[in-house]
Amino acid sequence: MDDTGVVEVTASEDVFVMPEEWLERVHPRRGGAGVRPFAAEPWSRAQVDHVLAEAGDDMARMIAASTSPDVRDAEAQSPAWAAVVALTATYGRGGMAAFADVWITDHGLRFAALAAAGTATLIIDDPAARYRRNPTAGASIRHRVAADSSGRFRSSLEALLRVRAALAAAPEDEFEQVSAAVAAYRSGLPHVRAACSVLIPRPDWVSEDVAEALAADDSSRCRMLLHAVGTPAQAASLTRAVHLHHLDQDRLPITVVDGVGAGAATALFHWLDQRFQYSPGQSTADELLPVLAALPGDDVMRGLLARSGQRSVRMALQDAARRFPARALRILAEENDDLLRLHVIKHLDLVDQVMPLLSPAATGRVRAVVGSWDEVVTAPPSAVPAVLIDPPWQNRRKAAKPPVVTGLTCTDPASEDWLPGEREEWAERASSRDDSRTDWAALAEKVIGGTGQWFDAGALFSRGPEEIARPALARWHPRTDYHSPFWFPIAAARFGTDALPALLTLARSTPADYGPSLMPFTSPEVATLMADWAARLKSVRRLAQQWLLRHPAAAARALIPAALGKAGTARRQAERALLLLHERGHTGQLRTAAAGYGPEAAAGLEALFSADPLAALPARMPSPPEWAAPAVLPPVRLCDGSGALPAEAVANLVRMLMISRFDEPYAGLGPVRRAVDAAGLAEFGWALFEMWQATGGIAKDGWVLDAVALTGDDETVRRITPLITSWPTEGWTAKAVTALSVLVGIGTDEAFLHLHRISQRAKSGPLRKAAAARLTDIAESLGLTADQLADRLVPDFGLDADGSLRLDFGARQFMVGFDEQLRPFVTDGGGRRVKALPKPGARDDAELGEAAYQRFSALKRGVRKVAVEQVRRLEQAMVAGRRWTPAEFRRLFVEHPLMWHIGRRLVWVRHDESGAVAGTLRIAEDRSFADADDEPVEIGADETLGVAHPLQMADDLARWAGVFGDYEILQPFPQLGRPVYAFSDPERTAGRIERFEGVTVATTKVLTLDRRGWRRQEAVKAGIQPGFDRVIDAGQVLTVHLDPGIVGQVGFDPQQKLVAVFLHDGSASAWSLTEADTLPLSSLDPIIASEILRDLTDVTG
Repeated sequence: MDDTGVVEVTASEDVFVMPEEWLERVHPRRGGAGVRPFAAEPWSRAQVDHVLAEAGDDMARMIAASTSPDVRDAEAQSPAWAAVVALTATYGRGGMAAFADVWITDHGLRFAALAAAGTATLIIDDPAARYRRNPTAGASIRHRVAADSSGRFRSSLEALLRVRAALAAAPEDEFEQVSAAVAAYRSGLPHVRAACSVLIPRPDWVSEDVAEALAADDSSRCRMLLHAVGTPAQAASLTRAVHLHHLDQDRLPITVVDGVGAGAATALFHWLDQRFQYSPGQSTADELLPVLAALPGDDVMRGLLARSGQRSVRMALQDAARRFPARALRILAEENDDLLRLHVIKHLDLVDQVMPLLSPAATGRVRAVVGSWDEVVTAPPSAVPAVLIDPPWQNRRKAAKPPVVTGLTCTDPASEDWLPGEREEWAERASSRDDSRTDWAALAEKVIGGTGQWFDAGALFSRGPEEIARPALARWHPRTDYHSPFWFPIAAARFGTDALPALLTLARSTPADYGPSLMPFTSPEVATLMADWAARLKSVRRLAQQWLLRHPAAAARALIPAALGKAGTARRQAERALLLLHERGHTGQLRTAAAGYGPEAAAGLEALFSADPLAALPARMPSPPEWAAPAVLPPVRLCDGSGALPAEAVANLVRMLMISRFDEPYAGLGPVRRAVDAAGLAEFGWALFEMWQATGGIAKDGWVLDAVALTGDDETVRRITPLITSWPTEGWTAKAVTALSVLVGIGTDEAFLHLHRISQRAKSGPLRKAAAARLTDIAESLGLTADQLADRLVPDFGLDADGSLRLDFGARQFMVGFDEQLRPFVTDGGGRRVKALPKPGARDDAELGEAAYQRFSALKRGVRKVAVEQVRRLEQAMVAGRRWTPAEFRRLFVEHPLMWHIGRRLVWVRHDESGAVAGTLRIAEDRSFADADDEPVEIGADETLGVAHPLQMADDLARWAGVFGDYEILQPFPQLGRPVYAFSDPERTAGRIERFEGVTVATTKVLTLDRRGWRRQEAVKAGIQPGFDRVIDAGQVLTVHLDPGIVGQVGFDPQQKLVAVFLHDGSASAWSLTEADTLPLSSLDPIIASEILRDLTDVTG
């Protein structure tokens, strides 16, 4: 060892020691791990006796029917007879390991080994049923012949491995005797020879049998022999021949490692890659990853690092880093992985020992981390926010007794308060079906009595005659089911408060499903329920808060009695709800409501408002988890430059984050956030998140997501968005939906922009819907629609007002412009385009040149995503007929430094106050407006503008094409040259577009509908997405039903048949489609019709 101690460190991490907890799961072999003296399981004999008694008649019948005389005539009490008895008795029942225990106990190891090997010579024929609890009458047992498949060896394998475990601990002379006896079977069939190798894994036997099994491509023998492998090459070859679905237990990977050591990694990675390819997120990865994380070797850690985009692999990588810290430090430094910083901080004691092994680049990275840590100066207590030095929970003052006002009761009747158009939208969800033959009175009695079909209640309350359905609703005893959340909004719109009692019953049992239907209703019961949900249920907290903010006056009248009542849960929940309304600007309505209950109530409410917010603490403060120790978290520096928070202050900051929610932070966080460096606080929050992820991301520490929302910045947004979109593919959809609160809580334009991207482009349907709902909430709070909010989220990237950017290199100047696809290009000082921005040269100002070069690089990265989104969004706006006011049009497309580059390349349509087309225009180079004759255009104050569709340009279309040709204006998407289509006369009266039905196309072509405003349908059984929907409005959906449907990977089914293409109201299903379920195609707007036909023509062409 040299003075650095490097050899000692690296050597200690190259030795594989099987973890103690694995020893119970390994199948022991002689000379391997987990070997212990044989002891029969205490229940073995009883199990054998039970199986023999139960299987007696079946055994006798199978043996008597045997076509092998030596099976029927085997000598009683011989190993051969024991094998016959065990195999027939356990067929369909299991318990072979118990037979092996009895053999060893009663007859010794030699007998047991021969009996176990003998089971491999036998096979049971049962042509009528392969897997049954009991064998069929035609079942029989015989000896294997060369033509038999190697399959059905599980029972033999159980016996072989159980006897092998006993042999592993046998004295040497006994082991040699048994080995010599078993060798007689080596002259048998290949399957029998493989059984010998499993029983006694002699290297020469195993090598011979592995080669034979691979040459014969016999996956059953390969699977058997995996229990006997002794070299990495054998393990790697066999795993390639055995599909991962055979990996049905965690004992096999550990047994392979016992035979091969760390060299098993190649084999285990092969299985891991198969799992992620075919079944991402399933349990086999959980069985493989802990094994891989415990194996030493650079190849193992680099293999985990290469696959660490998967969340589960990332966790395993961090586990491996804890086991092998020096290796991890070296490899993370070389690969410049995000985990490096935290790892270095946790293992500063290893830095000097590992440094000599690093490349210059890796050395620089480690030194930068160490340097930043060494530079940390702890701030004096006087500079630290007081709430972190002397937090309220350490010296709790006895709170003044809150006022109690008894005898208050809210007697408000149930009422409704619908948003504009909301009731109509809910009512329109009702399906249009032919109910002329329905006996509604009889159906109502079935629903009331609970004897109807699962769908009867929905039919009655959404479509039944009001004079029958309304009284039935009052007598109905509701029960939740899968279908009810879809039709209950229709019933709520039809029957108003008469539907409320049933709705409250359902909502109390399943808040997430029925809570949205409560939004228009107010009553003391609804208010109390919402206060409870807001305080207690994370899944519906946002919905409950929305209800409170939508109905502040009604909520105040309903909750003030409880908020001023006796101490307890009801009071705490009511207080929190009222404080939410107070903080959101509804104090006046709260005071009016309190005054209605008298002066005592009004005084009590004021006492609630004046309470010290820092004293609003849980009864018991949480302790930070071990993984969030201050020593391993990045420093949080104070803005005044006095230093970083001391360790105890950091621990108190973590405690405050633990009791905060992103929409309800602890009051002490405000002064802390104002006092510390914002970027450093964001790094601190991200470190908490990474450490939480490393420990498995367990739900009880889900406060971390709120902490990230409360500490994060735009860089946090860019880091977490890819994780949110990937989690659903790993089975973490609920977590991804919850994590949207991080983007909402950060609340910057960048955060909202990423939220919008998720709502448009996430592969997970539930995640897209949740993101869209969050955007709608944000937009409503700003008095905007979701589309208007998206308009305002387009960044300007710091461009000059004319849409250009000047890059100053000192001696040289360059200008940045944009083409029709918003791709940036560069011109030199003479106005000539250059192929690429050159790097700063010797004559340039080094500082200015480098800053300008980096700014252009950042601009290209940022614009790339925005450009694709905005071009696609404006094309969809043209299709959907979206319109803007003149003020919006000027601000968003004429004056915006980036968007004007697109806006000036399009023709815009003007609509008068009635909605009729008033003309078309383009944005000229001087940002004035001109028509197709290049004459100036004045936009009227009452007009609206949209992206013109060719069908709206009429006779102007050819003239516009000439103008754009003359000015050499290239368009961002096909507009002037866009083909237009229309339905034929027979199609207009039909509900199906039969010209496309029956056409078979490549799956890749069908998937282009994703980019054209269509939505894939939610996956049904076996994960199949059966088609695409084009949602036109609440009552019009165009569906394309596919066969076989889309399953995960694009290449799973290379082709799709368009089985049905039909227009409906959103309730029809292709599985049971009738003509009555469809709507006439003539009801479609001509532009929408043209675009649908264009999309499907392109897909099928």
